Amino acid sequence: MDIKKLKESDSPLVGRKVITLKVSYTGESTPSGEDMKTEVAKYLKVNPELVEIDRIMQDFGNATATVYVNVYTNTEALKRFGVQLSEPKKIEAK
Repeated sequence: MDIKKLKESDSPLVGRKVITLKVSYTGESTPSGEDMKTEVAKYLKVNPELVEIDRIMQDFGNATATVYVNVYTNTEALKRFGVQLSEPKKIEAK
């Protein structure tokens, strides 16, 4: 997996960096969110617990994807502003 940084913006008030990456994965399927999280954490040299994958947008017909990542400065900022995708929303009966 080859990762290239396209754009980075800092949000000090929220305590995170918003990073846009271009990921190429020849000969493989589109990586899952968890696989992408570990690879991005290794690439950026940060703790994987502070990385949140916002979106993975696959480029049609190519083995590349654009990945939008939020990297938080600490766990408090992650808990306060991060979106926890692992918890499913409850569906209420009508």
